[in-house]
Amino acid sequence: MGKLSATAVKAATRPGRLGDGDGLFLVIQPGGGKSWMCRVQKNGNRCQSASKRDPRSARKRDPLSRMA
Repeated sequence: MGKLSATAVKAATRPGRLGDGDGLFLVIQPGGGKSWMCRVQKNGNRCQSASKRDPRSARKRDPLSRMA
């Protein structure tokens, strides 16, 4: 299990990478933007995958609005 808590992720403000110890990193940009990066290794080949935060996800939306 990773070592990052929800409180640590919310409180992180300094640019850089904050790792959980299991290959998952929170990447904090100089402008304050946050995204996740995952590093895995298979058969000696390292691969990393990043997800970018969708600025629209910051808005509060009604979860049922898509069903209408």
